[in-house]
Amino acid sequence: MIMLSSKPIIAIVTGTGAQGRAVARAFHASGLWRVRILTRNPNGTVAKAFRNEGMDIVQANFEDKTSLLRAFKGAYAVFSVTIPPWHKLYMHTMGGYDQGVLQADAAKESDVQLFLFSTLPYVGPEYMGLGGVELYDAKARTNDYITSIGLPGVYIGTPAFIDNVHSWPLVKKVDGGAWLE
Repeated sequence: MIMLSSKPIIAIVTGTGAQGRAVARAFHASGLWRVRILTRNPNGTVAKAFRNEGMDIVQANFEDKTSLLRAFKGAYAVFSVTIPPWHKLYMHTMGGYDQGVLQADAAKESDVQLFLFSTLPYVGPEYMGLGGVELYDAKARTNDYITSIGLPGVYIGTPAFIDNVHSWPLVKKVDGGAWLE
């Protein structure tokens, strides 16, 4: 359900996820914005709670341009986040760069005036001999793409969330769970 308001709209991609929830709460608490939550499940617990707090809930898939165009319609700003393909809590097929490009293209086509992108710095193949860190490098390449299409962007380096410890395969229990590696 979308409510009418004279406040500018910010559409928050994956608005029920860890980053999205934090961003939604901050913009909503300011009283200056109408917050539009994009979620795959508008009947989920978080979506229902946000609806009860007065936020708009829109079903959208961050890998589907048609649903992003519908969700971004009339938005002044978009908070964009990409999810690495190995993240266990999301079922998706696109890599982070392709997700970011799709969201940026949909925002540009929807005449969004400000694109807030959750990013990380470029690491590159020389870092510790790892051959690159795709999570970081994909986001950094997306920054370049956003700039190249002339979409006004703000690049936000966000912290890790404690939820990541439970859902990212980078952390594993060792020694019978006594230690995390």
